[in-house]
Amino acid sequence: LASEMVKSREVDLYFSKHKESLKRLCIARIVCKNREEADKIYETVCVDNERFAPLARQYSMEHNSRIAGGHLGCIGRGVLPEDIEQDLFASKVGTIKGPYQQNGYWAIYLIEEILNNSLTNATRNNISDQLFAEWLREKVLLIKNKEKNQENKYV
Repeated sequence: LASEMVKSREVDLYFSKHKESLKRLCIARIVCKNREEADKIYETVCVDNERFAPLARQYSMEHNSRIAGGHLGCIGRGVLPEDIEQDLFASKVGTIKGPYQQNGYWAIYLIEEILNNSLTNATRNNISDQLFAEWLREKVLLIKNKEKNQENKYV
């Protein structure tokens, strides 16, 4: 339904205006219990980021990413705390960032890949769904306001 209601031109326009916010990062993370351990691991991986995965498997407290050599997958904006997110999204591929304090632990990140979103069919469908949902919300609000005004008319 959304793809029928939202014009292709609207999707293209939205994409061009929001391209930066649609960018995604593929990242790996090592979570340490204290700052000292995080600093030591950070120094090691800064010298040789090829050691990131083995160190993640050995030291990270985060079970799922530890098994995957620290790999978390690809994330968009709004997933991590804002200050960390800004720093990571401003980084280049291969950069080691941190340590950052998160939830009482210390995290070190590796930027594995930057996906500058392209307008694929999946992205087009997501944007179309989002624009349709916004349009529908506006229509519902208009109807509710109209009903409210009608009720106030008779009071």
